[in-house]
Amino acid sequence: MACAIALVFTGCCTAHHAGRWEYQTRDGLSDADLNKLVADGWRLDKADYIYKPDVWVSHYLLKREIK
Repeated sequence: MACAIALVFTGCCTAHHAGRWEYQTRDGLSDADLNKLVADGWRLDKADYIYKPDVWVSHYLLKREIK
């Protein structure tokens, strides 16, 4: 049991290689638009709704690792 706990905490404490990211925000994307962006290497980081004059609009934050 102690060995299993040690392995879990060791994995959590190891340094991860942080990459560089580029970001973009988009409003009102369809499922097809999101699927195309994901196929192009973008990852959905956050989805939310924002209020624009008289309407709520879906708002997306996307990121992609710079290689």
